[in-house]
Amino acid sequence: MLAAWVSPFLGNTTWRPRKQLASTKSSKPLHSHAVSLQNGERQDRSDAPQTSPPSAPTPLLDALVRESRNVRANFFCPGHKQGAAVFPRLREELGDAAFPLDMPELPALDNLFAPEGVLEESQELAADTFTEEGADAWNTFFLVNGSTCGVEAAILSTVRPNRKIVLPRNTHQSAVHALVLTGAIPVWIQPLYDAEHDLLHGVSTESIERALDQNKGQVDAVLLISPTYHGACSDVAAIAAITHKHGAMLLVDEAHGSHFAFHDLLPSSATECNADIVVQSTHKTLSALSQAAMMHVRKSSLSRQRVAASLQLVQSTSPNNLLLVSLEAARALMDEQGEDLMSRSIDIARNCAVRIASLKGFSVLGVENVGMLQKDALGHPYVYALDPTRITVLLPDNITGYDMDTVLIDRFGVYAELPSFKHITFVITPGNVQGDINRLVTALALYEATSGEGLPYLEPEESEPSAGCSSFAEPTGLTPRDAFFSDAEVVDSDEAVGRISAESLCPYPPGIPVVVPGERITRECIDVLRAVLDAGGSVSGASDESLSTMRVVANEDKLNLDMS
Repeated sequence: MLAAWVSPFLGNTTWRPRKQLASTKSSKPLHSHAVSLQNGERQDRSDAPQTSPPSAPTPLLDALVRESRNVRANFFCPGHKQGAAVFPRLREELGDAAFPLDMPELPALDNLFAPEGVLEESQELAADTFTEEGADAWNTFFLVNGSTCGVEAAILSTVRPNRKIVLPRNTHQSAVHALVLTGAIPVWIQPLYDAEHDLLHGVSTESIERALDQNKGQVDAVLLISPTYHGACSDVAAIAAITHKHGAMLLVDEAHGSHFAFHDLLPSSATECNADIVVQSTHKTLSALSQAAMMHVRKSSLSRQRVAASLQLVQSTSPNNLLLVSLEAARALMDEQGEDLMSRSIDIARNCAVRIASLKGFSVLGVENVGMLQKDALGHPYVYALDPTRITVLLPDNITGYDMDTVLIDRFGVYAELPSFKHITFVITPGNVQGDINRLVTALALYEATSGEGLPYLEPEESEPSAGCSSFAEPTGLTPRDAFFSDAEVVDSDEAVGRISAESLCPYPPGIPVVVPGERITRECIDVLRAVLDAGGSVSGASDESLSTMRVVANEDKLNLDMS
């Protein structure tokens, strides 16, 4: 079931653990080539975007400030009492301003789960800003547990137990969590494996239609990931039409696309493409604090009460007002200056992509048409559009993305978003400045100029990835929920091959499981997961972090393995 998408993790090079990074072609130090890029230099950010005096309404922020100044005796949580009992070092680093605003859901500050005051107004303003039709057509929910809880709530709201949901196999682990919670039956579809770039992209309209045709009357929803982590978008509008024709809901994980609504050179947001639920990580590409996200629900598709009830199952009952007000502030900033800020981001991203692509040994995904929106954006039908602010650098054969990530951090103070075996991805947002781009490009240019001297390297391996990674395995007949709650046993990982997994094994980031509960474990899976660990990555969900052992379903011969 997952074998078709394992191959992007398997390269044709041999990687080395980070602890062996001292192994190099030459002992010649790199610092002689990088005097202007010494770590510890303060980055010049004089060209950061200058924001104008605010004029957009901020009802929650206004209420927070007002209420914090009104407190004379504090007997509510949290225990630091608006900063009165805080570790001095933390106060020194954060300053005094934030703590007084860290207050609970006091009467004047509204209730996230039953908003009828400033939070209700703030969410309606967000619907007006982030959706074309506005609050008349959309309910917007603020999320403090990230897009993770949004995806979980979307599935909880739309898919009934023992009903089916169509979703790509490279879905985020949050969708797998929702399958466990709901008891829904997954209908996995294969995302496009782009062999030229060694990447997974979106899904085709044909694969969606085929899955719905083969499961007529059994599917409650389709989950789409658009954009992918690397910025590739599917034809959401066409998939919406197909989904609705079959009587199902379209849910879109748009975690990496919260900025799409603000510029014509960006892909269209799923809110403009007739989706029913759209989940966005406002913290990923805009200015909200980490964990802060939004969920937009079309009013004609689902009641507010149904979605709110689902969110209560997966979201904290003690929402942090700093996270909530950061969502409001992100909305206010984009409401006032969104197009200008995104124009600037697109410009410096184009500059970055073109300059990196000019370096010997490096290329950049989509550099031929950065910012161009048309079908076949990368020369094939599964990439309908590409986000020009997402820079995926395809690396020379003698270094992995993990090792390049280490080099960039340790030697240049440059931090990427996502390293992988053959590439490394950088996210450009309104918070980036041209100086950031210059530093990244110069660091890569030094690698090119020195041919990696003083840096880790890899020796090419003659063997190619296994041909067994070319097709999905057959379904086992166990849903993720059944496997998760089944009797399990712990076996040596080599003995786990061919057994049904009782746990989710997920390299993080990007948070896409290699093994889902209910799937059979293959040798390729184990090789991939071990390679991730050896390369310095991590695997979440494993009961044994070393992967020496794995949890598998016990007494498989006594189970009724029928998921049709």
